[in-house]
Amino acid sequence: MSTAGEIIDQALKDVGVIGPGEAASGEDAADALSALNQLIADWQVLPAFVPKEPYVLAALADLAEPLNLPPIYDGALRYSLAERLMTTFSMPVRGDIVRLAAQTRKTLKRSNLVIPQLETPYPLLGNRVYRYE
Repeated sequence: MSTAGEIIDQALKDVGVIGPGEAASGEDAADALSALNQLIADWQVLPAFVPKEPYVLAALADLAEPLNLPPIYDGALRYSLAERLMTTFSMPVRGDIVRLAAQTRKTLKRSNLVIPQLETPYPLLGNRVYRYE
């Protein structure tokens, strides 16, 4: 299970704000945590992004807080956050990150897809017996 800090560090590295082996400054990490919470808030209203029980999409209080989500969310959060951070940190938009973000969100939507079972309402069935000859 990843923490908010791990997702944020990966996203900041993807965008180029920090390099390999570097740690994010407190201000950069706070901005990224705010962006991550905004992303989660956006996803809360979209049924395709809300995981099946027992998981809950909730705002994160600090960087050490673990994400109580299935592992499939790690990539989607990482690349979607990186997409948002490019604007926050005035970095050039990278096509590879945009494609990865779209691909991981698509996979996430598919994993949360619930196909409802069709049922015929009882009043429509009636008490008729049909004979086909």
